[in-house]
Amino acid sequence: QVAIKVEVGSREAIKTVYSPSHKVDVNRHGDHRAVVGYEDTNIRPNTDFQLFWGTEPRGELGFNLMTYNDAQDGDGGYFLLLLSPGAWTGDDRVVQKDVVLVLDTSGSMAGEKLEQARRALKFCVANLNHGDRFEVVRFSTEAEAMFGKLQDASQENRRRANVFVDGLKPIGGTAIEDALLLALKPLAGRSEKDRPYMLIFLTDGLPTIGNTDEKTILANVTKAMGESSVRVFSFGIGTDINTHLLDTLAEKTRAISQYVLPSEDIEVKVSSFYSKISSPVLAGLSLEADGPVRLSKLYPAALPDLFRGDQLVVTGRYGGSGSVPISIKGSVNGKDQRITHPGEFAAAGKAVDQSFIPQLWATRRVGYLLDEIRLRGENPELRDEVATLARRYGIVTPYTSYLIVEDEKRRNVPQEMRVMRPEADAAGRGRAQESYRSLMQAKSGSEAVAGAKATEALKRAYAPAPAAQTADGLARVGAAGKMPTDAAARIEREAVERAAAQESRFVQGRTFYRNGDMWVDQRVSELTRAKRVRVPFASSEYFDLLRRHPEAQSWLALGTKVTLLLDSTIYEISD
Repeated sequence: QVAIKVEVGSREAIKTVYSPSHKVDVNRHGDHRAVVGYEDTNIRPNTDFQLFWGTEPRGELGFNLMTYNDAQDGDGGYFLLLLSPGAWTGDDRVVQKDVVLVLDTSGSMAGEKLEQARRALKFCVANLNHGDRFEVVRFSTEAEAMFGKLQDASQENRRRANVFVDGLKPIGGTAIEDALLLALKPLAGRSEKDRPYMLIFLTDGLPTIGNTDEKTILANVTKAMGESSVRVFSFGIGTDINTHLLDTLAEKTRAISQYVLPSEDIEVKVSSFYSKISSPVLAGLSLEADGPVRLSKLYPAALPDLFRGDQLVVTGRYGGSGSVPISIKGSVNGKDQRITHPGEFAAAGKAVDQSFIPQLWATRRVGYLLDEIRLRGENPELRDEVATLARRYGIVTPYTSYLIVEDEKRRNVPQEMRVMRPEADAAGRGRAQESYRSLMQAKSGSEAVAGAKATEALKRAYAPAPAAQTADGLARVGAAGKMPTDAAARIEREAVERAAAQESRFVQGRTFYRNGDMWVDQRVSELTRAKRVRVPFASSEYFDLLRRHPEAQSWLALGTKVTLLLDSTIYEISD
């Protein structure tokens, strides 16, 4: 068992608190004190604990920038930006919003599902803020709005909403397009174009009434939204849902979609989420850097709104270097806000300490690329980039491990130089291929939900997780909430177990994989024709190599058998 407790105190307001190495729990006690905790069992504590925190003397938006630039490629450096308003932002800074709660009341929602959903909607109604407006829409074979327009969140209107929710009955089909268009209808009467408009959309089924084609539904919904600041937060209940429809809606509106598995409680999932987004403090965010620095490939690609108590972690690439102003732009209750901080972007070779930054960026980019494959189909460029990034940064999932194995087989990489062990039998290779194909082809069912949850976990990774932890999390996803009748759960779980068995280490910006009893630098598989030199462990040649390449100390510390690339030469260390 491992337990860590860190108490942070400051005379200035503590805004950002972040650990790239461990999944920590942060409890804030006012503006000036935070308690950070970590606890786990049955683990090997082989990773240093890292914790960063930042203060803001003026009590404004917390802003912390870190960069990494080891000059290893020609695309510039990597950056990580932490943004946080803190947990104690005054009510005058909370953005007033419009909320439309949309609930599926088709026949398939009968029983405990509808009871949990009722409680979830009541929680959302109870936690509306002063100045908010709201509407409630229920849908089955047809859609029905409770008020017919947005109403103030008064006590009387909340009481009426609770009565309406209590009276909902499960019957009929699933008219998803009608429900979404009805939920967007109040947009036409609004004068505040920049006021956030949130749809909390709960459904447990595929569209069966009216338009059922996802592309047509998306086109009509997009047209209805127009230029308004709409966010569609979807909750797919169970697995008989169109994940492509829900995920694309979320993607188009800077929101997220979540999936409630059969073993999970709808009320807990929705209320926990709504607590986080109930108090926006800066809407319509954008990021820009002035001067000679160019930002690119940001993740999240479209910045979400910033909420009280939230912390936004932005990663990206940059070109150029130097001290430049960085501006965060957004709006608060219709008024444009621009917050500018100085930023220091390191030149090539001048920032090599925080190697977790490129690994986190690569994790998120792999998630976005896999999501692109899942939602819009694959092509050779996408496959190759996923395989390259996953291999380079140790991002091991059932989907990436399959692509790495296929990539190395296609390039005829010698067995001893491969970073991933190919499956030992044809059945194993077939299962891995089936897992990847399900990611590309399944839109509904447990395979589709597993794929959606897996790519979302990568896209929104808070910190770079070790391969084994990533695989363990995906194993729980693959089990699809204890659905023993679905063979996909078994296929996914077996694929994850194979991926987890592939041991890897990310050390000082490089990933090493264990191939037999040898630790192999992933860069070796990219330069198979490089000059090869054998060096006996602890020999005079070995220590001479260390003197010439002191940066290799941490890599050679992996063991007595290491194969690595230094100055275009492959060195094979063996005892």
